[in-house]
Amino acid sequence: MIQNSLLQSDPRTRPIPMDIRQPRGARLHERRALLIALFTVYLVLLNWVVLWKLELPYVGASGVRPVKLVPFVSADGFAANSPLEVGVNVLLFVPFGIYLALLVPHWRRPQSTAVFAVSSLGFELTQFVLAVGSFDTTDLIANTAGGLIGLAAASAAIRRSGAPAVRSLTRWCVIGTCIAVLIAGAFVTSPLHFNRVDAGRLSGQSPR
Repeated sequence: MIQNSLLQSDPRTRPIPMDIRQPRGARLHERRALLIALFTVYLVLLNWVVLWKLELPYVGASGVRPVKLVPFVSADGFAANSPLEVGVNVLLFVPFGIYLALLVPHWRRPQSTAVFAVSSLGFELTQFVLAVGSFDTTDLIANTAGGLIGLAAASAAIRRSGAPAVRSLTRWCVIGTCIAVLIAGAFVTSPLHFNRVDAGRLSGQSPR
């Protein structure tokens, strides 16, 4: 009896009350829900930027489907890819890697690499089918590399700092998403537009 009372008086042996443990679990659940929402916004913006360059969705001319199979260098009538173009394609997928590191930290590197590569391949095939851009293996390589860079950087930060790194990365995801949405909105309302390779919209209207 005395021993039991001593054990109960020792703070190291007392059970943690549920009202103390639950808020932490609730915070983790809320953070994950926030990350999923931010990831969804990122994917929507990524699709909009890659496929339609922040224009209204459209379908290009049926005969305009360029395919560049040799990456980076000029070949088959295609010019070499510019460093700016490659850099942008890398940067577009860096957040993809950060989100995977936060949402599925237990995934192995080959799984994440496959997700990046398949996602990029999906974009390239969609551009080819809709005739809204060229199928370029350079983009496939650059996108995959960008995803791996984001994944490696986020994973290293989490391994080094643990929970504080997760909180910091989540905050940066919120800030980055807000900035991206503002930039997209500013671009849409501005007179600036990318040149298109299309000849029609999804609605069947003629191009502007």
